[in-house]
Amino acid sequence: MGSQRGFNPPNLPAGARPYTMAVRYGNTVYVAGQVGMDFSTQQPVSATDFDAQVHQAMQNLKAVLESAGSSLDKVLSVNCYVTDISLWGRMNEIYLTYFSTDPKPARATVQAGLVPPYMFEIQAIAYVED
Repeated sequence: MGSQRGFNPPNLPAGARPYTMAVRYGNTVYVAGQVGMDFSTQQPVSATDFDAQVHQAMQNLKAVLESAGSSLDKVLSVNCYVTDISLWGRMNEIYLTYFSTDPKPARATVQAGLVPPYMFEIQAIAYVED
C-alpha cells in the first residue's frame, strides 16, 4: 500500500497537541481543522474579529498544505465550521478569495460550537502530484 507521514508547518512551535496538522498517505493529504491562531504566538489573531479569524485560518491551511507538498489549488474537499450561521455569507466572501478557480472544492458548512474565542474552523483533504 503506502505509508503515512505527519507534517507540521515550520513556523509552528512544538507543542503538546494530541494531533498532527497534516497526515499524508500516498498522494492524499488530510489536514486537521485550522482556526484563526497565529502559529508563532499560539494565540488567536483576534478574539472578536470574524474576518481576521477566517483569513488567518485560511493562511494556516495554506501553510499546512505546503508543508505536506500540496497547495490550496489541490484541495478536493473542505468542511467549514462557524459558530454563528448568520456569518455564512461573510465567510463565503473571504473563502472565495482563497478558492477562486474552478472547480472549487466540495464543501460542507455547519454551525458548531468551537473552542472559544474561535468563530471559524476549516478542515481539508487535498492531493499531492507526483
